[in-house]
Amino acid sequence: MLYRSTDWDRESKEKGNAAKPSHKWRPPERRDYARILHSPCFRRLQGKTQVFPNHESDFFRNRLTHSLEVAQVARSIADKLNASEDFFHKHGPIKTSIVELAGLAHDLGHPPFGHNGEYALNKCMLKYGGFEGNAQTLRLVARIEKKAKEIGEKINAVGIQGAASTAKDKRFGLNLTYRSLAAVLKYDKVIEPDPDEEQGLVKGYYESERELVKKIKDNVTGIKNFAEEHPEIEFKTLECAIMDVADDIAYSTFDLEDAFKSGFLSPLDMVSASDSLLEAIRKDVIRGMPSAKANKYSIAYIEKKLFEIFIENFRTGLDSIHANLPPDALSNDEKARYDIATILAGGNNIIRTIGQDGYLRTELSSKLIEQFISGVQFIPNEKFPALSTVKLVEPIWEKVEIVKKFVFNSIIMDSKLQVPEYRGSDIVVDIFKALSEKGGERLLPRDYRLLYDSVNKNQKKRVICDFIAGMTDRYVMEFYGRLYSENPQTVFKPLS
Repeated sequence: MLYRSTDWDRESKEKGNAAKPSHKWRPPERRDYARILHSPCFRRLQGKTQVFPNHESDFFRNRLTHSLEVAQVARSIADKLNASEDFFHKHGPIKTSIVELAGLAHDLGHPPFGHNGEYALNKCMLKYGGFEGNAQTLRLVARIEKKAKEIGEKINAVGIQGAASTAKDKRFGLNLTYRSLAAVLKYDKVIEPDPDEEQGLVKGYYESERELVKKIKDNVTGIKNFAEEHPEIEFKTLECAIMDVADDIAYSTFDLEDAFKSGFLSPLDMVSASDSLLEAIRKDVIRGMPSAKANKYSIAYIEKKLFEIFIENFRTGLDSIHANLPPDALSNDEKARYDIATILAGGNNIIRTIGQDGYLRTELSSKLIEQFISGVQFIPNEKFPALSTVKLVEPIWEKVEIVKKFVFNSIIMDSKLQVPEYRGSDIVVDIFKALSEKGGERLLPRDYRLLYDSVNKNQKKRVICDFIAGMTDRYVMEFYGRLYSENPQTVFKPLS
């Protein structure tokens, strides 16, 4: 079966103080979904940048609205699979609440200032276990959020057991079930306690969650010591795989819509990309591919694919032009270039108005989402149904990946966005240094200071890291200003 009773057995194992049986009318996956939706870390996503800074316009997406869109796309994929695949008639349908939960939660560990903030925190934490957004997401829902902790004579007010030198963390975060925790476990790799600085950011989970991940694997698969018994299997549940594909679809589609609205890009930029931009896209697309497959993706091939995406989605009026051409007058490639030349000459008003016309932008996003979801392919795993997976068929994967890398290299790497992110990196490092200095813990909010005092030396750095990673873009600027600005704010405004 796709879901087993042990998938849900976290509370009784962990003895959290929120360990109460679910109501009969509310299954455990709905309770877990609600806990994510109502959590402070989810609300804080509204203050974290997706592509364009929040203060620039109310139109642009932030991390919270992006997460809502990922959850919706993921739900659509799950609905499609439940309706079309015989596998789910045999093993039971995908629980769409877990798929949506994974979409809502996938960016919870994202720090302020985008990936530059992530790199900055990783640099600060290299000697103490590193930092990575996905690892932080698991840590947030399993440890940091204030829903459940073990209660006992030796457990203090913040859920830490024993003296600082031997302290054990007995917090259970949102106290989610194993199957829900598995849905946010994106990378099956432990981040070593002292990672190599030269290898950069390592995607995985922290050493502090190693035992928890073992429990997740054992309970979801129903096999004790699953990792040891099956070292050849990379653990990633179906719900997590669906979320991963949905994230790529949402990122490529809706960030493109924001770019058109902002005027950073127009549809014509897709067919007038410079060789340097095409090469940057090509390098990103082939990263990690075997050379035999990567050879296919030449600059000319990337350019052709951008042409195809362009023609498919901006072809109003072109069919009538084709009707006036002699039969077989042009090859498909020549016809595509003829279409583009026609558009460049002013034959298609959509190109000139899409930045201002919300109807056209919405239509474009809808068409792309429909195309991309149609390319989702299900790969069953009869032995371990929970580890079945999905991927995009290659023609659709190419489109999603090329659009995603086009947006990344055209917008996110643009100097107008990189300057504030670069400054943000310095701000994160400066705050970390200030809090790490002797006596710096006095600058922490009370609950974090209690944690800081309860743990050993290495864990103290993790407490500081947790605090900074949870900041919104606005709050990190405000906190930095209170440390270093010449215009101090009132002492009556609390830290949080």
